[in-house]
Amino acid sequence: MPARPSLAAGRRIERAFRGAIVHSRGLGKLECLEDGLLTVGPNGYIIELVNLACCDGAAARVAAVKDVLTVLGPTELMCPGFIDGHAHAPQ
Repeated sequence: MPARPSLAAGRRIERAFRGAIVHSRGLGKLECLEDGLLTVGPNGYIIELVNLACCDGAAARVAAVKDVLTVLGPTELMCPGFIDGHAHAPQ
């Protein structure tokens, strides 16, 4: 098995996801990335979230995580930190 990629800070990347990502930058601040890259460490915590559309070195960042990268499909959306999203039928 190949070694896991790591960032300059030395943190190992366990998984990486590329695609449409919606996340909150703070209370009332929602950001929608059409082409985002989210990296996750071995503990399951997010290491980094990058907007590839305006990132210098985007191709190099993607190449660095290619062995652990999951590319989201055109109808998929990732909402990191949003847990148990569901709706109840009106009663």
